[in-house]
Amino acid sequence: PTSETAMYPVFRSWIRSHRDLPLNVYQIVNTFRYETKTTRPFLRVREIHFFEEHTCQVDEAAAGARVEANLATFDAIARALALPYIALRRPEWDKFPGAYYSIGLDIPLGGARTLQIGTVHHYRENFSRPYGIDYEDPQGVQRPVHQTTFGLSERLLGAVVAVHGDRNGVVFPSAIAPYQ
Repeated sequence: PTSETAMYPVFRSWIRSHRDLPLNVYQIVNTFRYETKTTRPFLRVREIHFFEEHTCQVDEAAAGARVEANLATFDAIARALALPYIALRRPEWDKFPGAYYSIGLDIPLGGARTLQIGTVHHYRENFSRPYGIDYEDPQGVQRPVHQTTFGLSERLLGAVVAVHGDRNGVVFPSAIAPYQ
């Protein structure tokens, strides 16, 4: 996820009441990075296409439930694509800046190598407070929302090729195979 600074000021204008929650926004966004290493199609590219979900929830429990729902969604995708994966809570030094916690979705590639193809972040109130994203609860008290993000990229396609391919080509999982 990369669009926090662009989206969150808009969220402030969309959310007024607890009746406006939860707010779930999905987008596809292009991100560019100056890549000095050798690029590889779908794995290390200069233009990344992120598929992002940004949410605002009424409290920490609802945000935690959204994180679990995102993990279940990714599990369904990974099963359909026959991709083994590891969902790991990142240590402090590796979490998204400002996140309460981050979970990386990694595909083992052999040896000690993995390919991170997605992340889920729970922000608590760490972004809503500075951005002023508040709602009025049923008792009329203003409260900050709790936020989450879930993001995947086209690395998912690279993982399919890396896991199901070899020198002879790729045997696609039946869910995406053009021919059965």
